[in-house]
Amino acid sequence: MATTSRERLWLAYFDGAYVKATSIEQQRTSFSSPVTLSKRLTGAGTVATAACAYGDGGVLVYWVDQPTGSGVDGAIRVNAARIFPDSSSISADVLGGTLRRETGTADESGEIDQVESICVAARGDEVLLIAAVEYGTQSGSTYRADYRTTLRQYASSDGGMSFRLIGDLEAANSGFATVPVVFATDAGFCVVYHGWDGSNGRAYARSIGSATRHSAALQWWRCLLRWQASA
Repeated sequence: MATTSRERLWLAYFDGAYVKATSIEQQRTSFSSPVTLSKRLTGAGTVATAACAYGDGGVLVYWVDQPTGSGVDGAIRVNAARIFPDSSSISADVLGGTLRRETGTADESGEIDQVESICVAARGDEVLLIAAVEYGTQSGSTYRADYRTTLRQYASSDGGMSFRLIGDLEAANSGFATVPVVFATDAGFCVVYHGWDGSNGRAYARSIGSATRHSAALQWWRCLLRWQASA
């Protein structure tokens, strides 16, 4: 979901065949007719969606097309739609082919098992997209063979229509990093996620000064939120 600068709430979702978006204005009681954004996604596996406000009344919508089954070429594509009140445009594979499904044993090439979820935020034309990715437990693999979930960062400087890979956002803990949420701040971006330190689950946050000028000046802090493994 995303609320634009013109007080319109947008909702993006996958209906089992297509990715669609619908919106509702303030003071209204019903959503608009859905807009179909994707082609028909057959054998699509998990279709994750994300949206954020952009510009004057606009919204950016992203969805992950990660087909499964025989004949799949291994590519996992993230597609995008930029929607304004009077226009819209769609771009395919905005991550430039940098996400690929494992075709054998996981290794340092960065192949993954699947994208668990995505989130996105915009700050002017800077857009930060975070993908929670899972690495599968393949026999003989020495690369993240514990089925670790981590966060992969992508940055855009053209309003979210193309991205470059920054790299994995390594967790402050030694376990998993999943269920991310990202939002824009006056100083840049903040990523909040669920982490696992081997015995407890915790909420962590990380501040990033700029999506396009990613530097070592990153700050970590642990939120005062904790739950036991038995919870």
